[in-house]
Amino acid sequence: MDKPTLTEADERVIAARTSLACRLGALEDRVTGTVETAREAVDETIGTVRCTVKDAAEKARGLVESGTEGLKDVLDVSKQIRQHPWEGAGLAVAIGLIAGLLSNRHAKSTSSAISTAAPPAPSRPSPIREFLDMIQRELATVGETAIKAASSSLKQNVESLITPAPPTEVRMKHDRLQRNGMHHSNGVHADI
Repeated sequence: MDKPTLTEADERVIAARTSLACRLGALEDRVTGTVETAREAVDETIGTVRCTVKDAAEKARGLVESGTEGLKDVLDVSKQIRQHPWEGAGLAVAIGLIAGLLSNRHAKSTSSAISTAAPPAPSRPSPIREFLDMIQRELATVGETAIKAASSSLKQNVESLITPAPPTEVRMKHDRLQRNGMHHSNGVHADI
């Protein structure tokens, strides 16, 4: 049998296959390059997002911490009263007045109920009464704290205004009076 010869059609098929193989190789390279470029872009985007999230988290943490510190300073009753003693004294008076009014109102309602009715059966106080009692106790506690802090601050302010003479100055004056014969042994100064 003779070897079949390639016809022109067969040669075109082979040429088309070769051309197609080359084009598929080129397409594969392009797709691989595009995928690689896309992967690098995604990696870069992920890195950028991570940095942004990390920075945002650090800023948020810083804001929370500074906000917490600021809130602690605002809610530090002793510090506020030391810085503003007169306002603290006024607040203590107002809290005491409110607590007194609540206590007086409660005492009047209790005494009128006792005097006009038979002894009531033991019952649980209403939630509103419990809430008012709790507010009264808290106001009394805050008032006591405010009064203590205000008085302490006032005492410190008064003490800072009274500056004692340095001991050396007192000693020098004492020595000078003794030399001039103006000092008696009983500690009384005589003006001659």
